[in-house]
Amino acid sequence: MPENAPTPELRQSLEAFIRYRQDHLTGDEKGEAQVFLDRLFIAFGHSGVHEAGAKLEKRLTKHDEGGTAFADLVWKPRVLIEMKKAGVNLAKHYRQAFDYWLDLTPDRPLYVILCNFDELWIYDLNRQLEEPVDKLALEALKEVFVDPVPSVEAAVAESVKAHGDPDIAVVPEGPYVIPLSSASLGRRKE
Repeated sequence: MPENAPTPELRQSLEAFIRYRQDHLTGDEKGEAQVFLDRLFIAFGHSGVHEAGAKLEKRLTKHDEGGTAFADLVWKPRVLIEMKKAGVNLAKHYRQAFDYWLDLTPDRPLYVILCNFDELWIYDLNRQLEEPVDKLALEALKEVFVDPVPSVEAAVAESVKAHGDPDIAVVPEGPYVIPLSSASLGRRKE
């Protein structure tokens, strides 16, 4: 896996990927899904789908009906991505992606993404079923960053300095921002 690119470079790479999709891809699932996915992996700093260890058109044995299905991308144990043509309502394809996820034993991917070239619906099926944990417009990919900090302590000190209030700090936690106050830290204001 590549080392994470600095935020400005990653943002530029994702902006270039979004422009490529807009300028060169019509959103045809059969003809363009693999190109889209390979470019997405490149935008995130990989050399490509195969180089990252992901599999395109992964054969799956359908345990409930028998037969074979093909998942658009499987990158165990990280993600299953199922592509649909542009403009398609992704809600109609949840069951297909869920069934593929069920069939990916052992080591099911942590996440399932349904994508129609313009939206990504992100599921964490270990946390919640039926509803995605997030719905992300492709255009928003370039805006989903939290700038890295060397430590939580440094982030708190930086936030206190920026906001001038030692009782409230905004600290990055995963992809979220969590407000901290003296009450949440168990301290009382004197």
